[in-house]
Amino acid sequence: MQTLTLRGTDLTVSRACFGTMTFGAQTDEAAAERMVETCLDRGVNWMAEWNGYRPARISQPMYNLLARVGIRHSSTRWMN
Repeated sequence: MQTLTLRGTDLTVSRACFGTMTFGAQTDEAAAERMVETCLDRGVNWMAEWNGYRPARISQPMYNLLARVGIRHSSTRWMN
């Protein structure tokens, strides 16, 4: 996976971004977890989660999912 460093930061991100728009609405937790694991296996480290995708709170479920696949919240950077 190609990566790039975001200008003015030390953040290196994959060129591909994975959006979580359907999580919780059209995608159940098991499917979401498989999708995230597939992305991570292929080098995607940039995932977009925005609570405007769905009226419910999405951040905590996403944190929980990332923890299940071995990524702790403290090891991630969330950019608003």
